[in-house]
Amino acid sequence: MIEEIKNLLHKYHILPITNARWTSFEVNLSPTSTKQEVSDVKKKIRERISKGIGGVYIIAKEEDILYIGESEHRIRYRIMRHMDKITNPTDSGSKFFKLEQHHGLLTVWFMPLPKELIRMRRTIEDMLTILLEPEYKKWELQKN
Repeated sequence: MIEEIKNLLHKYHILPITNARWTSFEVNLSPTSTKQEVSDVKKKIRERISKGIGGVYIIAKEEDILYIGESEHRIRYRIMRHMDKITNPTDSGSKFFKLEQHHGLLTVWFMPLPKELIRMRRTIEDMLTILLEPEYKKWELQKN
């Protein structure tokens, strides 16, 4: 079944993430990042991702896929929330992004989905999760 999922994602040009449908950029954050550094990262996100864009996204550190997510029309907001989880000590969000090994230079990949695929975004996220095995899912299983 894994091979069928991979073939389907290739057929719709969702894989590989290095194809032209994906856009990527790097951010560098840690809990000790200054307010200016955080502001610069959020500015970069706003410049790279238009408001109202829906689709799927991946956060990676070096070769490790940390997180795979989706949004119907708020990828920009969702990615900024993940960055807040790293830098804001009072953010009650995931402890996963507070772990030191998930700080530093991160690559954010995102792919806007065309209207005919936007309703399938959760399914696409699930298929990417099965194939790419993000660290977040492994961490989630260990803590339960």
